[in-house]
Amino acid sequence: MKEPHYRYFIRSRWQERTETPPTIGAKFVKTLDALSAIDSIFANWEVTDLPKMSSIHLDAARPRIAAMIESNVVRDDYDEPSPDDGYHAIASAGRFKDPAELDVQGRCRRRI
Repeated sequence: MKEPHYRYFIRSRWQERTETPPTIGAKFVKTLDALSAIDSIFANWEVTDLPKMSSIHLDAARPRIAAMIESNVVRDDYDEPSPDDGYHAIASAGRFKDPAELDVQGRCRRRI
């Protein structure tokens, strides 16, 4: 019997808030922790560092989540940081094309 393929994708876009990277990072980690408590499928999170095009385990990311969110700032057409346009927060659990795969993405804009 073929194992079922589950792929979850959760995306959130927070518009026009004045939150800082440390606040965004704390809320993002809290969200990942809440999902982890639901089921083991939501475990072993890898948090994405966009400029480095890499990811690290959530446990290693926790103490530096604010810096990671800050480096995941939206960039303008000239590749300049544009914090008023927001920050990205991205995490994945499971391996690509695994029967159980999960992506969580958030973007928070600071423009008022």
